[in-house]
Amino acid sequence: MKVLKKVNHLSDQVCELLKSLYRLKQSANLWNKKIIKTLKFLEFEQILTDISVFIHSHSIIVTLYIDNMLILEKNLKKVKQVKNEIKKLHVIKNLNSISKILEIHMTHQINNFIKIDQDHYIQQVLAEFDMKHAKQALMSLSSSLNLESQDTQLLNVKAHKIYKWMIKRMMFMIIETQINIAITVNWLS
Repeated sequence: MKVLKKVNHLSDQVCELLKSLYRLKQSANLWNKKIIKTLKFLEFEQILTDISVFIHSHSIIVTLYIDNMLILEKNLKKVKQVKNEIKKLHVIKNLNSISKILEIHMTHQINNFIKIDQDHYIQQVLAEFDMKHAKQALMSLSSSLNLESQDTQLLNVKAHKIYKWMIKRMMFMIIETQINIAITVNWLS
């Protein structure tokens, strides 16, 4: 990066940036530190189990992911109040209702409930492994099942990499919404 010509400096001097530049690696990190400071100022408390989730005593939940924020509360007025407080200290872009975050689709129901699913993500994973036309089946894997049979052959390096990638993709499903397959995926991994 070159110093602007209108800035007086010696050739052996460097300039210190007082603000982060958008799209640099540290930009999201700096934004995150700044927004955490703001949320704490607004009396939100970081929960112990997930440092990206903040709760206010008035049942408002704020989640952070890189440089994105999600504000959850049944009362829309409270959400708008929090947004306005944050806007006083930050420039934010309001995206209104959310439909997808971290590969989780959200559908707003009539009764103020939100349905979450990963159907689209699961379809992407099936397509990625050429299994789009696989038949769906309900099954549970018995914990007494022995997967270490004597006549089992080891996978070659390429097949092993694919298997590991499949497990990784399924682990993401478990962590997010598909807890019902947790035992099976854990056993296979």
